[in-house]
Amino acid sequence: MIYKEQRKPGFWDRIRKNPGYAEIIDILKNDYSELLSAGILPLSREDFDRYFETGERKPFEDAYFSRRALLERAFVLSLLYPERREYVDTAVSVIAAICGEYSWVVPAHSGAHKVDLFSSETALLITECISFLGDRIDKSAAKSAIEEVYNRVIKVYEENEFVWEKYTSNWSAVCTGCVATAMIYAFPDSLERNLERIIKTQELFLSGFSDEGVSFEGAGYWKYGFGNFVWLADALFDHTNGRVNLFDLPKAKAVAAYPRYAVLCGGAFVTFSDSARVASFSKALINCIKLHYPQVSMHLNGAGLTFVSTRANTQNFVIRNFFFADTDSIPEEKAEDYWLPSAGQMIFNRDNYSFAIKAGDNAELHNHNDVGSFIFADKAGQALCDLGCGYYNRDYFGEKRYDILCNSSFGHSVPIINGKPQKAGKEYSGTVLREGNTVILNIEKAYGIPELSSLKRTVTADENGIILTDEYTGDTESFVDRFVTLRKPQIYGDGIKLGDTIIKFDKSAVKVNFAEVLNKKHNGEFETVYLLDFTAGDKSRSLAFKIEALQ
Repeated sequence: MIYKEQRKPGFWDRIRKNPGYAEIIDILKNDYSELLSAGILPLSREDFDRYFETGERKPFEDAYFSRRALLERAFVLSLLYPERREYVDTAVSVIAAICGEYSWVVPAHSGAHKVDLFSSETALLITECISFLGDRIDKSAAKSAIEEVYNRVIKVYEENEFVWEKYTSNWSAVCTGCVATAMIYAFPDSLERNLERIIKTQELFLSGFSDEGVSFEGAGYWKYGFGNFVWLADALFDHTNGRVNLFDLPKAKAVAAYPRYAVLCGGAFVTFSDSARVASFSKALINCIKLHYPQVSMHLNGAGLTFVSTRANTQNFVIRNFFFADTDSIPEEKAEDYWLPSAGQMIFNRDNYSFAIKAGDNAELHNHNDVGSFIFADKAGQALCDLGCGYYNRDYFGEKRYDILCNSSFGHSVPIINGKPQKAGKEYSGTVLREGNTVILNIEKAYGIPELSSLKRTVTADENGIILTDEYTGDTESFVDRFVTLRKPQIYGDGIKLGDTIIKFDKSAVKVNFAEVLNKKHNGEFETVYLLDFTAGDKSRSLAFKIEALQ
C-alpha cells in the first residue's frame, strides 16, 4: 500500500490546522462550491462529435475537465473534512457520471489513441479516490467503477501497443505514469506483468531531454511530463520497497534540475516551443524531487513556488499538494549563465536582464519554426518575447500549424529572407558556438533558400545588455530583421523603447516599420503583438543592434 502516512486521519488533521495550507484549501473550497453549483455538466455523443465538425476542442473539454475537477476537489475535501458526508456523496455521483461517459479519450485524441493522456489521468483519479476513501464508498459502486477503469484503460493498455510508447514527449510519461499508478492501487498483477514495458517507456521519455536536462517542450510540459514521471517513480519506489528506482535512470537527475534553466530576469520564463509565458513551479513537485535528489539545487531566479489548483488536466497534482508540499520551502535564487550545447541554447543572466537564444532545428517537440530566435527579459519580464503556445484546436496540430503566428518564424525574432519564413523539418536547423560572453549562430539552413549562402547571428553580452549582429551572404532579393514584442514601441532618442528596454541601431542606415497583429493565446483570448521590421540599405549585408535594460 502506497502513501501509508497520508492515509492516516492525523495527517489530514495536521494539514487542515496548518496555516501554510489555508490559501490552497480556501481555493479548493471555493472551486468546489462553484463547480457544484454548475452541476455535473452534460457530455453527449453530439458534444464529442462536434470537434470533428468544427475543429474546436474547448466546448467538449471544458465540460470533461469540469467533471474531473469537481471529483478531485470533493475527494481532497473529504479527506480534510471526514465529518462532511456531502463531499463523499459528490465524489460518488461524479464517478458514476464519468463511468457513463461515451469516451474517456477526448475527441482531439480519438482515432489514433485508444488510451490517451486524459483517459490515463481519469483511471488514476478514480482508483486513487476509491483506494483512499475505502469503506466510505458503497462497495458495489466502487466495484463497478474499478471494473470500468479496467475495461476502458488497463485491459486496453495490456492488449495494445501505443504510438505514444515511442514518443519522447510528455505523452509517454503521463500515460504510462498514470496507468502504472492506477495499477499499483487496484491491479497489482497487471503492474508486475507490464513492469519492464513501463520502465522502458520512462527511459524513452527521459531520452527526449538534452544531455543537460533541458526540456524542448518548455517549463509547463516539464512540470506535466516530468511531474508524472516523479509521481510514478516515487510510488514505484514505495510499492517495491526500493526494488524499482526510476530516479536512478540515465538523465533523470539532470532533468530534475531543469527549472534553473527556465526562469529569466523578472520571473519571466523561457518560452521556446509550446511553453506558457506565465508559469510557476509546483511546491510539491520540487519538494518531492529534493526528497530523492537532496543534492540538486534549484536556482529559480526569482520565480516562486506555488500550489497547483488548475481546473484543467493535471488533476493528480492537486492532492499531491498535500502529499509533498513543504510550506516553509523558499526557492533558491542565483543568476548564472547557462551554456547548453546539446540543446543548442545559451542563456545569459545579469542583475537587470536575461537573454536566451536557441539554434536547434525545426522538428523539435511541440516545435515552432524558431531557429535563431531569442528572448530579452528585463525586471518587468519579456521585452523582446517568444509568444509561446497558442490556442489549441485541430489546425494547431494539423497541416496549418505553421500558418499560425506563434508557430511560424514570422512570429519570432528572426530574419525574413526574400519575404519567406523558415521551413519545418529536422534538416532546417542551426548551430551555435560559445566564446566567453559571445555566441555565434549559423542559421541559413533553417530557410532552405539556395541563394542564401550564409546567415550568421552574433551576440555579445555585457552587464547592461547585448550587442546583436546579423550578417549574411548570397544573392537574396530582400533581408528583414524582425523583432517581436508585446510592449508598444516608442521612438526614443537613437532607438526604440520597450518599457525599460531600449533597442539602439544606426537610424541613418536602417529603416524600421511597425505592425500590430493579433495573436490568439492558449486560453482563447486575443492579444496585440508588435512586429518591428528592420531593413538595411541595399548594399549592406549586416544589421547591428544594441539591446539594453535601462534599470
